[in-house]
Amino acid sequence: MAMRESLACNLLKIFVRGNHCALIRIVTSFLFLFLLMGTAVGQSTLFTNEKAVGLVRRGADKIYGMEPDSAWYFIRQVDRLLPGHPVVPLMKAELVLWQNIPILRDSVFVVFDTYLTEAVGKSLALHPENPDRTFFEMSARGLMAEYHADNGEYMRSFNEASRVYTLLKTTFDQTDVYPEFLFTAGIYNYFREVYPERHPVYKPLMWFFKSGDKELGLEQIRMATQRSLISRVEAVVYLSYIYLRYEEDGKKAQSYMKGLYEAYPQNPYIIAKYLESLNVPGSYDRITPHMTDKLIRQEKVYYKLAGYVFKGIYLEKAVKNDTQAFDHYMMAVSYGESLSAYGDYFKSLAYLGAGNVLKRGGRTEAANRYFSLAVQHAQTREVEQEAKHAMVP
Repeated sequence: MAMRESLACNLLKIFVRGNHCALIRIVTSFLFLFLLMGTAVGQSTLFTNEKAVGLVRRGADKIYGMEPDSAWYFIRQVDRLLPGHPVVPLMKAELVLWQNIPILRDSVFVVFDTYLTEAVGKSLALHPENPDRTFFEMSARGLMAEYHADNGEYMRSFNEASRVYTLLKTTFDQTDVYPEFLFTAGIYNYFREVYPERHPVYKPLMWFFKSGDKELGLEQIRMATQRSLISRVEAVVYLSYIYLRYEEDGKKAQSYMKGLYEAYPQNPYIIAKYLESLNVPGSYDRITPHMTDKLIRQEKVYYKLAGYVFKGIYLEKAVKNDTQAFDHYMMAVSYGESLSAYGDYFKSLAYLGAGNVLKRGGRTEAANRYFSLAVQHAQTREVEQEAKHAMVP
């Protein structure tokens, strides 16, 4: 799956130019299961039903495991047990999303949007005092905001994101009562502060948003990985993404992603994130052709791009074969050129790797061109700084 920065940063970009955030796919694609469990014992909600909890968990496991036929079986079981509940169309939307990440277009998007619209409608049909109403509406609208922005429907995206933020604010003070709210509170607190630091152009717009707390946000997400029930997977994935892209601590990300890769070895998104966590000194030899070739064999160009990039890194830094590494980097560059709105991080790694190989071969002018492209597409300060320092005057 591809995953998202936070509802806060998504709102920021929508307010500015209607664009989407790279990470919002993570938050809202995983958020629906997290939100389901945001209820307390004694509340008359979906998850006082142990049988329903079990079926949703098993269905989610099949969604993450890329087993769509089995996932549909459990979705139908939930539908029989809870007819008319928004969990059913939301699970259907998530299945469509995971099977098509990162790009939803044309007829696939229509199906996806139809399920989300149904989920919102069924959420609003619940009693106003029922917490499920807020949870499911917020989750469905979050996905709508992201993917309508992806499809250029910025006014629709703005409207949905504004509603999500209104709903989100109602949960900020409930983390002590509902431990599952640690996750949403954590991602908001973290990105509310970190995103404008990384992208100063958005700082003047911060008055729109409630203040956050970076350290508190990280701690809340860490606590969610320990105290959450079925949302543990969501918290683990999101925390690892923060360590990879924002805290630049691949070793910590490895400790979280290794277990998820072992649990879902057929999920290309999780494979890509685990490989990303291994792209640090001392871990290059743990990048295996078995993993990279799984991505290369995927039909989606996005994953082929990632597979060739990490195969190139493995060949360059573990095998020490610059010729083969360069060939793989160039394959990644070729696939990346066909993706205009996705894959910038992987593109930056391909350009950086190709530049390093060319520089060692004495082709400094060509190397500098690739280093410049790496800076242009960089999504982390680490890649940007390495490329700038590698340039030959």
